[in-house]
Amino acid sequence: MNRNFTSIIIIILLTTILGCKQATNRDIGTSVKSVNLQKSTADSVSILSNDLAAENPETSIQSTDCTRGVAESIINKSVFPNSNFQLQKDSLTAIETVDFDNGDKLLIRNWGCEYFVLTFRFETTRFQSDTTDTNFWVEKAVQMLMETEKGLQDPSVIKQGTQALSRYKNIQIGDEMDYAGGDLREFITVDRIQKITDKKYAIEISFATGPL
Repeated sequence: MNRNFTSIIIIILLTTILGCKQATNRDIGTSVKSVNLQKSTADSVSILSNDLAAENPETSIQSTDCTRGVAESIINKSVFPNSNFQLQKDSLTAIETVDFDNGDKLLIRNWGCEYFVLTFRFETTRFQSDTTDTNFWVEKAVQMLMETEKGLQDPSVIKQGTQALSRYKNIQIGDEMDYAGGDLREFITVDRIQKITDKKYAIEISFATGPL
């Protein structure tokens, strides 16, 4: 009788220990996934932040020194709730991130001084091609920009430029392509096509207005 009782106690203890170990492993897996996601976002933001620093070496620049105003969020959070707006150290520019349901990421750099500039950086695993195939990536960028329009507070800030981008042919990195005939010049540029991993690529498109 005592031997049977002892066996039951041992079985209960082993079951409890195994259950705790499995729960701990699940917690560790969740934590690692969360840390990796945060690192991925931080690396992407760092790329755009470093670009800002290179273009604005005078870190003492203040919003009062510039014609354009302080950057504000352009994303409609009711459409893209997984978004975050972060004003930069110069208290003028900002980087806004959006995590899409399909796994893609968008970073919007809202910057400029004499110019009002929005740089859209799409990071995607949906499309793969050589980074030198500019026509392919421009076509995909147009597609992703059109998908993004619905989630902007004012879709008109990119609508006309996106339509113009779809009409240009044999685009080169850095080309300034005008798309409006108003008093202020409005143009679009393809800034960067980048391979991040074997299956993830990034493309950056800028919409600029000015000089203001």
